Amino acid sequence: MSILGATSVEDELQDHIKEDIQFLREGGITVAMATGDKKETALIIARNCGLYTDAMRAFDLTGSKREALLRLENALDFAGYRKHLQRLAYEKKNGGWWSRLRGCCWRRPGLAPAAAERQPYLLILDGQSVDRLIKEAKEGLAFAMRHAATVICSRMSPKQKSRVIVLMKSEGLCCLAIGDGANDVPMIRESSVGVGVKGKEGNAAVNNADYIIRRFHHLIKLLFVHGRNNYRGNSYSVYIAFYENITFNIPLVRSAARADA
Repeated sequence: MSILGATSVEDELQDHIKEDIQFLREGGITVAMATGDKKETALIIARNCGLYTDAMRAFDLTGSKREALLRLENALDFAGYRKHLQRLAYEKKNGGWWSRLRGCCWRRPGLAPAAAERQPYLLILDGQSVDRLIKEAKEGLAFAMRHAATVICSRMSPKQKSRVIVLMKSEGLCCLAIGDGANDVPMIRESSVGVGVKGKEGNAAVNNADYIIRRFHHLIKLLFVHGRNNYRGNSYSVYIAFYENITFNIPLVRSAARADA
């Protein structure tokens, strides 16, 4: 048997995606990738779009149960999980007042690591390792994912994608999910904010999303322009509500009380 030729199809990245991801990181947003492709393909895509760089330390949590738990423990030690537990114990011992001074707490030696002093690290997961680690070490996995520079999840089913969102939301984080296919619908519906990209893979993601964009590049304007304006508008509404209550409602209550007296 002889091979006469071979063909391949390349799914090219959209324009400006590398700059957009860097802009999101500078804005304090952690970017993660969840895909149904195999691990090797996911890592190549992550490197091409700037999610994975040589400056990051990689922790591969795929493999057997024993290997995954051991590597997760190494990642937690690298991220300062033990110091995090010490800080929680300190807050509990002192009645929780220390949590109100968390900004100072992060600067005290021995309580929590400084993010600027720590090398950024990468977590590599797949569908089986996500299910296994959520069952065996849920709190540790959530901490490692929360403090990672990038999380790459391969061989993920739609249900497993949504489980990652649920795990992050359990940590009190606001999660935005963006997708363009039907396999992204559970993740979009479970997220705090769902964004659908209108493309060639149907309208399933678009129909279940909170916002619709045509290109990934439009996400920057959605977050940092329209999102900021919406936040400011809500803030002004709160201020106006307080002003109205203080100016009009409180005097009316006092006058009614005097009339009853």
